[in-house]
Amino acid sequence: MRVDRLEFVSQFRRDDTILLSAGPHLKRLAREMRGQVLSLNSPEGAPPTLPKAVLQLSDTLVHVAPTRFQFVMYPPPHVTTDYDSAANFARDRALPILRELLRAEVECVWSGVIGVLDYPREHG
Repeated sequence: MRVDRLEFVSQFRRDDTILLSAGPHLKRLAREMRGQVLSLNSPEGAPPTLPKAVLQLSDTLVHVAPTRFQFVMYPPPHVTTDYDSAANFARDRALPILRELLRAEVECVWSGVIGVLDYPREHG
């Protein structure tokens, strides 16, 4: 078994001004974590789960949408074969990001974690 990626999603009540409130926090995270903020042009009437901005880090993508934050974390190779180690990596990566983004004062509805695992077929 190999952990390809772990995703964390925090769903909140719709906030069409999320980029105004979360923008300064995204910029701070990008500066401190050596990342880049990408602004996405989404069409009028796009689903509220479609990201308006992405924070791109070396091993993590943070999607910011009007109704949720979604983190996609790619564990380093030395922990991908041990789920506990990969989960610890993801937790340690996600918590400081989440703490910073929650300063935008969104009203959380639910949160969850998704593990994407690869079970190679045995040959023979």
